[in-house]
Amino acid sequence: MVKSGQARRLVSHFSLKAVLTGMMIFMMAISFAHWPFMFILEQMTFWVFFLTLLQVSISLKCSYDTDICSKPSWLKAHHVLLEVITPMNIIATVVYWLVLSEKFNEKNKHDPFSLLHTATVHSVPLIANVLNLLVTDVVFKMSHVLILIPIAFAYSAWNCYVTLS
Repeated sequence: MVKSGQARRLVSHFSLKAVLTGMMIFMMAISFAHWPFMFILEQMTFWVFFLTLLQVSISLKCSYDTDICSKPSWLKAHHVLLEVITPMNIIATVVYWLVLSEKFNEKNKHDPFSLLHTATVHSVPLIANVLNLLVTDVVFKMSHVLILIPIAFAYSAWNCYVTLS
């Protein structure tokens, strides 16, 4: 992208990834300022959020690096993280909005900041993941995706347990 001059365009894959990275870093700072550290460690949503931030950041680095083809470890990290976070983002978002949001919203109805922050944390990572998928040339290997099915069930059970208890 840098060699072809595409990274310097106002709307490019690079600028989209840079904006997503900046938004997610800002959200991470707000998360640490607002929630207790142990709460963040308990919630799988934050783990998925942080992995999404890491993956989008690596994708940004790969977009900018003119010599990325000679650095297969960066490309592998990008691909593995993308394969892991895509289904996890879908599961975290769906479980929250369909199962947990109503109880959380009722419990925190007098705290609009928590409501806004939680809605954002359960939306932005999936949006960033989908946008990054749309502008990145990757192919998922089905055998890798199938391994994530038991992880998805374990995540769903754990998140429901932690959130509802």
